[in-house]
Amino acid sequence: MKVSDLMSRDVISCTPRDPIPTVMATMTERRVRHLPVIDGGKVVGVVSIGDVVKSRISEAETEAEALKAYIASG
Repeated sequence: MKVSDLMSRDVISCTPRDPIPTVMATMTERRVRHLPVIDGGKVVGVVSIGDVVKSRISEAETEAEALKAYIASG
């Protein structure tokens, strides 16, 4: 068996400038766990669902800390 027998032919990709929520939505809608990152017609990396979730958790934690500080100062 060859890789060509298993690979996806209709590859979905993103760019380094795509917003994380957009990438997350694409991954969810298309049910993919990894997206190649294309810049200038070249693959410059791969983003995984784990990378995206980690980023969103970090954002949520930062927002929660900002709200706690706001409430405490107030």
